[in-house]
Formats: sequence, structure tokens, C-alpha cells
Amino acid sequence: MSKYILSAGCYELLYAKGDVDAWLAKAKAAGANSCRFFAEASWIISKNAVMGPFKYNGSKFDLSKWDNAYWKRFVYVIGRMKKHGIRPHIVLFDRCSWKMRQAWIKYCTWFNAVQLKPDAQGKYDHLGQNKGNKTLAHQKKFVRKIVEKCKKYGVDAEYEICNEYYWPGYTTAQGAAWHKAISDQLIAVGVKRENLITSIKWDLDMDILGPLAKQVGWYQFHGAGGRDGEIIWRAVEAMKKYAKVGLSSDGVFGGDGWADNEGHQGNSVAEMKKIARLMKQRGITRYDFKDRGISDITTESSLTECGVISNVDLAHLEPLAAMYKELSK
Repeated sequence: MSKYILSAGCYELLYAKGDVDAWLAKAKAAGANSCRFFAEASWIISKNAVMGPFKYNGSKFDLSKWDNAYWKRFVYVIGRMKKHGIRPHIVLFDRCSWKMRQAWIKYCTWFNAVQLKPDAQGKYDHLGQNKGNKTLAHQKKFVRKIVEKCKKYGVDAEYEICNEYYWPGYTTAQGAAWHKAISDQLIAVGVKRENLITSIKWDLDMDILGPLAKQVGWYQFHGAGGRDGEIIWRAVEAMKKYAKVGLSSDGVFGGDGWADNEGHQGNSVAEMKKIARLMKQRGITRYDFKDRGISDITTESSLTECGVISNVDLAHLEPLAAMYKELSK
């Protein structure tokens, strides 16, 4: 089993309720040796008590001051992972929630020197391409801080540049330049390329995906086992010549497993066994399991912008344990 990377993902772990230490122990027992979580979980940001890397003054973020509460929580989480032998898989940025949560733009853009305003087409310059936009400089500052914290506490982490970052609103050239700028920054501060991951929007042409995947060590396909229970194996095989390939149940909405607060079901035990068998057949050694049930209807809250906050005490790790057992045969 040492060749497999199995992740128990809790994407809003820096904000989640429940006993994180106990949950990590359960995840380890279920076969996890990795945990995917988001450093920028803009959909879960708290109302009236915004916790982010930078201080929030009630209307915008003060980029001259770090938020100590955020970094204290970050250090606690990666420290608990180190204790349990679980490697952090840190998602640095998240384009997917930016696309979906335009009304929350003041929260999503914590790294901007000033709050961004939409252009005539209603688009935001998230990539820092426009003159005078200091977005990229602050993103790099944040990336350096994340890596410094991991190094200081002896934590061997992997870094995902951005979750599903490629969305309409900027050109392929702009997106590629931003992606390279962040990957180059990570390498400049001592991160090995083999420890870099990307999960570009999966349904793009390979002539776009391939060159971007070459900038990192891993490409992770989302929606693996979702909807019709199938994986787009043709795309997986095509990607192998550019990067190592992993799969993720992020984007799985039509599985047979536990459901989140919106009724989206994740993968069941039976589905995870099937995916494990296909992974062995196809030589795939990485899978990220998203436990949708930790954000079920009982976790709705008035404290967050989206009205939901995950609770790791509600963990449903049986599907992950089933995959682990199947891969161990």
C-alpha cells in the first residue's frame, strides 16, 4: 500500500467544527495518508468575524497585518497531521468558489490591496493582469508564508496551486501565466516540483491542460466516479505523458453515499471498491475522498456566508476504508 496516496479531504478544515485530532486518527485508521484542505475557503468565511490570513477591518483586509488567529489554526491543523502521519495536501487558491460566489467578492478577494470592482462585463481581475492590480504580489506573499510555516514546524506538505482554476473570465494565456507564476514561486522557496499539484477544469482540451500540467508533478482529475459512476479514462491516459495522474471525488454529485446539505451524494462503499479496482487496472496510485456527509443538513449555521459549516465529528469514512482494503489485496 505504500505506493498509494489516499486522502481524507475536509476542504474547510481550517474553519470546521468538531474534534480535528480525533477525526485525523479515524482517517488514518481508514487508510488515509494525506488530507486535502483549502487555505482559501471563501465559501465558509465567517460573518462579522472574518478569519483569513490578513486582518479584516470590517470593510476590507489590511495586507500589512497577518491575522494571528488564522495562522494559529493553520499551525494546529498541520501539527495534528504530522502527529498522525498524514501529509497535508494544501490547496492554495480556489477559482471554483470565486466563479460561483460573486456576491461574496469582498471575502473571496482577501489578498487584494483594494477590493476589486467588476469591469463592464461584470468580470473581476482575479489574476492581477490589469495595470495597478497588486493581486499577484499578495498571492506570492501568502504562498511564501504557507511554505515557511510548514518548514518551521517540520511538516512535509504538498501544494495544489489552485482548485479548478480555469474558468471563463480570462484568456488561456493569462491563466497559464498566472499558473506558472505561482508554481515558480513555490519552487523558488524550496518546494520540489514533484510536490506540486494542479486540478485545472477537467473538460478542457488536452492542448491546454497538458502544458499547464507539465509545470507541476501531479494532475488531479475531479468527478472520479461521479454522476454516472464512470471516469473519463481516455483523458486520464492522455494526461499521463504530461504529469502523474490522481483522481478525486470532488465534483461527485450523483453517487450513492452520504449527502451534503444540498442533497449531493458522495461515493458509497460499493462505488469506492469499483474505483479501486479500476485504479489498479489503470495504474492510478492517488485518490482524494470527499466526505460530503460532514456538511449535512444538521451543520447549517447563521455564522457563515453560505450558511453551512462542516463538522468532522460526523465523519463517514467507510468508503475510504473500503478503497484502502480493496487496494491492499
